[in-house]
Order: sequence, then C-alpha cells, then structure tokens
Amino acid sequence: MTVLDPIIAFIVAYKGRNIKLAQVVGCVDRPRKPVLRVLDRLAREGYLVEITDKPISPGMGENGPPRRNPTWRIVAEKRAELPSRSSKAAAHKNTNRDKIWKFIRTRSRFTGADVCRTCECTHKTVADYIRILEREGFVRVVGVDEKWKVWLRVKELPIKRPRFREKSAGEVSA
Repeated sequence: MTVLDPIIAFIVAYKGRNIKLAQVVGCVDRPRKPVLRVLDRLAREGYLVEITDKPISPGMGENGPPRRNPTWRIVAEKRAELPSRSSKAAAHKNTNRDKIWKFIRTRSRFTGADVCRTCECTHKTVADYIRILEREGFVRVVGVDEKWKVWLRVKELPIKRPRFREKSAGEVSA
C-alpha cells in the first residue's frame, strides 16, 4: 500500500472544505514528509488548492529552515475524479525480479555475483530466477569464473519482464 491510497481515501471521506497537513498526517498514520509530497502533487494536478502556508519555526535545539505548514481547499468538482489505484498494481511496482530483468537486459554476459551485487538481492533469489530464465530459453551457461557460473543472454529480451508460471515441487514437467 502506498502513501497515496490512504490520503485519497481521507480526502474522499472528509466532509469539510479545508484540510491541514497535521490533520492528514494524524488520520493516515504516515510520516509527514511523504504526505506533504503527495498533497503537493494533488495540488499540482488540480484536486487541491493551497490557501495558506504558515511556516513553523525550528524548535529549541533544532536546526534548519522553517517547516512548511500548508492548508488546502478541496476542489469539490474534482473530488469524485480522484485517481483510484488498485493495490495489486501498486504492490508489484519494482520487485527483485524486475531489478534482475533490467540488469540482464543491459548485459550480454554476467555472473550471479554481478547480479547480487548490483540488484541488492540474495543469491537464492537470483539463482531461482536465472534458473527460470534458463528453462524458458533466455539465458544459458557458457563457463565458470572462479566459483560463479557465467551466463550468456541468448536472445533479445523484451522491455517488460514476462510472467512465468512457477512449477511447484510436486509438478512433473512434460
């Protein structure tokens, strides 16, 4: 679930016309900075209009510039048009497999260690996914570098990562 989803739900359910940053942060139970970014984005897209911005001075022992403390007016005509996002689409935004896929698309030869280091994934995740790519004919082993297999991209890969059906432990391939 993203920060945007609960904020949109709050705005749609809110009966008043004006909302303050502190109200939204308190109701959606998310950190202040991401909430502020989302509300600014909704203001740029025309769903909110910023009315005031009374900065909060740093407290005793705090440094830095004053923090923003804006108030927005909800645009009534656009309230019904607020973007609805499915949680399923948001959940699969940038998975480890997406990272691995992007890395393999940019390299013709690679080792599992290269992928682990660059994509910040575990060796097991990388090995499992490369095994699936080998089964589907996208990559093949061409040698060994120290203790790591060297993989070669066999064919040109599409931009979007294809979805493969996982074989369960009890399933027999034909």
